[in-house]
This record gives sequence, C-alpha cells and structure tokens, in this order.
Amino acid sequence: MRTRSDELGRSLRGVVVGGGPLGLEAAGALQTMGIAATVVQYAERLMDAQLDVTAGSIVKRHLQARGIAVRTATRVTRIDPDESGAVTAIEFQDGSFQRVDVVVFTVGMRARDELARNADIEVHPRGGVVIDEGCRTSDAAVLAIGDVACFFEGRRAGRTGAAYDMAEVAAERLLGGTRSFIGSDESAAATVAGVEVASFGDALTRTPDAVDVLYADPVAGVYRKLVLAEDAHTLLGGILVGDASAYGALRTLVGARLEEDPASYVLPVRG
Repeated sequence: MRTRSDELGRSLRGVVVGGGPLGLEAAGALQTMGIAATVVQYAERLMDAQLDVTAGSIVKRHLQARGIAVRTATRVTRIDPDESGAVTAIEFQDGSFQRVDVVVFTVGMRARDELARNADIEVHPRGGVVIDEGCRTSDAAVLAIGDVACFFEGRRAGRTGAAYDMAEVAAERLLGGTRSFIGSDESAAATVAGVEVASFGDALTRTPDAVDVLYADPVAGVYRKLVLAEDAHTLLGGILVGDASAYGALRTLVGARLEEDPASYVLPVRG
C-alpha cells in the first residue's frame, strides 16, 4: 500500500463492496492505514441481516462522522484498470463512477443454483433454491441445505452452524419426522469503525405479533431495541448500537421471560 501511495504521490482511495459487519470492519481498517474509505452496499441499509432501518441509519451516521463515506442501494457493475492492471475506478449501476485505488470485496457467497434452475425448481430472484421449514424445495422429492438454500424472504445461511441445522432437519424429514428449520443464528457483536454494534435473536421482528420496545437517540448515536413475544415479556431478540455492553447478558435471556419492566433494559440510566 505504501509503495503504491509513493508511486502516485498521494493518499490512496479505497472502496469496500459489502456493508455487513466484515465490510464495516474493513472500511475502518483502511482508514487506519490512511486510505480514504467508501462503503458500497447493495441493500437499502448497512448490516441488513442484523439491523433494522433505524439502527442501520445510526450506524451510517457514525461512519460518516468518522469520515467514511457510505453508499447504500448501490451496485458496482465494473472495475476499470490502467495499462498495468492496477485499479483506477469503479462504475455503479446508475452509470456514475468513482476514482479508486483499492477495492475490497466482502459480499459473501453466490449460490450455485444452476442445477435447480435447469430442473425448473423454484429459485429466489437474488439467488438460492427456495426451501420450506422442512428444507424441501418446490419439488417435494428434492431437499436443499447449506449455502445453496434460500429461506425466509430471500435469506441464506451465512454460517456453518446453520448448514448443520438444515442437515439434521433434512435427515429427520427423510426418516418421516416433523422437525423444522427455524432459521440461523445471526447474532453478532463487534466494534465496527469505532462503533459498538450488536444484534441477537429475532432482531428484525419477524415473529408474528411480536412487540418492539426501543430507545433511540440519533444525535448521541445510541439505539437499543428489544423484541418481545406477544405477552410483552418474553425476550425474542434485540439490537444495540453505540453501547453493546448488555449484549452478553441479554443474549442469554432469549426465550426467557424478563422479570423486570422491559423498558428498563433500553432506557438510559438516570444519575
């Protein structure tokens, strides 16, 4: 990096493609190295698998305050090299482009679903073989698990544990059982570009009739949300931005009934 900067006679400009936890950490790392960083995210918000709209916008404000540029709902369509093969610019889907010297991809994986497509098995528009809670595809005789499987509104498993869970469900279904795949654990806690961020359980309130209890202070950059079952006391998940110190304790309470007023877990402590 330093050699390239010396050759150009200026600081380098970097782009991170992918706005998940790894992408934000990469952007912070580039900035630490003295490289101007921009995060490009295809989804409408940062960390869309872990954060809701409000939390994503607060994280975005944190990054921008640190000098990291953010472009959401944006797709990179081309990378332009110079005569030596070094990156000089990237082009976006809307036809605009940005001068850049370093490109880092943190976009996960693409499902190899060609076989399913050729067999007329249902595939999600964004890739992946669509499965039900029993890991069955649109062809009842075919099951899909792991990276190729797509569940819950286009989501795919991003961790090995989810693939193991799917395999157990598929095996039991083949033996006549009724076990169901209820989704993968997307819990995450990290400090991304100096911002504490954590999400656990049903952070995006997918459970029917769930109740949100939240506190938001966009100016201070703090957001706390608990997702509760219909009884308004059983913890299903949550999101913490700006202060994730309660993550460890709250994550262990998922599925349990909160003994105290749920609001006491999210409201600021008064001195």
